[in-house]
Amino acid sequence: ELEQSAGNLIICYPYSMIEPLRHKLSSGIQTESEGIDITWYKVIEEVILSSEVTLKILLGKTEITGERLMYMQEGDVIQLDNDAASPLRCYVDGLEKLTGFIGVQRGFQAFRVDKKIQVDCGSEGYGRRKR
Repeated sequence: ELEQSAGNLIICYPYSMIEPLRHKLSSGIQTESEGIDITWYKVIEEVILSSEVTLKILLGKTEITGERLMYMQEGDVIQLDNDAASPLRCYVDGLEKLTGFIGVQRGFQAFRVDKKIQVDCGSEGYGRRKR
């Protein structure tokens, strides 16, 4: 449990990253005590909770010609492919993790989370969205 939230933390490493350590990993873990090492658990928990991640909210996409871009002026409107009433996608460190809606809170632009997206970390497709 982390701050009244419970769940699983899945960390995926590319095989090429752990292959050089395969012999060490296959030998097993040797510890003096059985069970969870509370000290290491607290250290890992602190690192995870204090980690900063980058969020990006995608408003939409479109393609325009170079000529249109060159003659763009203040007040011109670019129509995007996303319907204004549809939820927007939020990317966390490059992976789509949330959907929601933009708005304003205390005078600042804000993002209200509508849905959390589960990501498949299996060997077939790290970071691919579960369907």
